Amino acid sequence: QKKLEELVAVNGKIWDLESDIRLGKEGKLGLEEVGRRALKIRDLNSERVRIKNEVAERLGEFKDIKIDHASDSSGV
Repeated sequence: QKKLEELVAVNGKIWDLESDIRLGKEGKLGLEEVGRRALKIRDLNSERVRIKNEVAERLGEFKDIKIDHASDSSGV
């Protein structure tokens, strides 16, 4: 239950950061803000993948593995 709550919270943060970008408001935000949000989204997505993998490991399911992806924190 706690992991599900963590996942919902992280997804909510990602959705909030992406909202104006998805609505095409990049010009209103400015490139600096869009870049700041993109970096934060990358970090949050890495956290999201970590949480999902913790749940998958507990359930004996396949992990979500990112290779050469912005959310890949393995250094591959």
